[in-house]
Amino acid sequence: MLENQNHLLELERQLSNTESSSAPELTSQPTTSSAPELTSLPTISSAKIEIRNIKEIIFNHATKLHRLYQRGDDLSNEQLEAMSKGLSCTLDLGEPETEGTLRCLFPEDVWTTLIAKYTLRYKTVPSVIDISLIEKWNYIMNLYNHQNGVRGAKKYLNQLKSQDNLKDVNEKVFDLYEEILFLVESKDFMLNTRNSSKISERDYIYQIWLPLLSKLCNINKNIVRIKTGETVSENTTVSKANLYHNHTNIVGFKTDLRILVDFDDEEFDLVCGEGCLRDASDKKISSDTSKLAREAKEAEVAIQHIYNSTDKDFIKSRAWLCQFIGPQCIFSTIHATKHQYHVVIPEFSLSFPTSFLGSDGINSIKCLFTFRDSVEKAALAIKKILGENKQKITTAKNSSRCLSFIPERLNIIPEPTWFTPPHADRSLSRIPSHIVFESGIESDDCQEDQDECSQIADVYGFIKTKTGWFSTVVDAEFTTHPFHD
Repeated sequence: MLENQNHLLELERQLSNTESSSAPELTSQPTTSSAPELTSLPTISSAKIEIRNIKEIIFNHATKLHRLYQRGDDLSNEQLEAMSKGLSCTLDLGEPETEGTLRCLFPEDVWTTLIAKYTLRYKTVPSVIDISLIEKWNYIMNLYNHQNGVRGAKKYLNQLKSQDNLKDVNEKVFDLYEEILFLVESKDFMLNTRNSSKISERDYIYQIWLPLLSKLCNINKNIVRIKTGETVSENTTVSKANLYHNHTNIVGFKTDLRILVDFDDEEFDLVCGEGCLRDASDKKISSDTSKLAREAKEAEVAIQHIYNSTDKDFIKSRAWLCQFIGPQCIFSTIHATKHQYHVVIPEFSLSFPTSFLGSDGINSIKCLFTFRDSVEKAALAIKKILGENKQKITTAKNSSRCLSFIPERLNIIPEPTWFTPPHADRSLSRIPSHIVFESGIESDDCQEDQDECSQIADVYGFIKTKTGWFSTVVDAEFTTHPFHD
């Protein structure tokens, strides 16, 4: 351990003479040396955290990693992910406690406090769904498991859909149920783990998740639109071009799946999705995780710009992340804090078909509806604000980040995002500019938290919120208190 620390100190001495503003003359290919042992340094103490704010900690750590990255040193998957997120001032609260991650910069008590604070503030409130629709899915699950197949369940659905005076919205919910059963029946080859080597990563997105999400969005007559095929969000191209302003032919993030809201000739991202194989390498999963966090951050910044353009009450903005790993999808949201960094909040994870037809099937259906309601609510708000204030709003995706952010409403100007350098040439990589650190420390936001909820947990570990009860034991919110009548 001491040897590793001495090695790091020697690297830092060598790098201290390098001007951060000029790119060193280095080859674009990494060396074959082992990953620098940055993670072997002691964890920052709680006392130290009281002096330095969270953004400063993650950004400074990422800057050190970036110097090594620019030099061509090999970095571990975790270090590369920490560098890209840290330079983008983004903290992922769903990170595992693995050596090299940003999470390892913080002692356990600080990390627990951050999770409790931001989960309570930002985690999506579960949707309230018609109990009759839930009971029907419960019966479908029981039919499927009792009969070991979809035949009886499909017959029951046909009976439901043939009813007189069936509401249009209920019929479309039944279409979603039917799609789940159809996919179970028709994608048996793809879902069999023995055939994994014969399946492409896009098969899982386009043949399983795209049909499901399409039926889900169709329930309310497609308020949003799904776009697939490695398309590029224009605002990410603008942001990357701003970072690498001396280069031409810059292209932003290519995203596997996007859910958008359209307004006139413009489109705004609400959801970003990336896919990989069921048995993808750790490197691929880590790369997708980092990319998704930055894609979604760019989307959230554009949404935030629109929300802050209105003179009405402040609306909390969010963007969704969908990480598809084979038949599994990990759902998260990203939010801007008032301390000029973003946080990624884990929401839920679904695996097809076990999540829907297993013991947790009812909750999985509720999760889908919660996702849909959150996305559609944002879409409707964006359309309403743009419709009422179009003449006041500079196009969000092309605007300066400093425009339309109202300090008295939200004390934040979003920090720029880091992008991989042109031609993957490490020596060309640039650290995002105009990072302005706050003076003082990150406050506990006591007043803001008190406005949202009571911070005192009861004997069962539950805290009263505006929308229900938050459990500090399982990090989840409930509409009613499980221990109360």
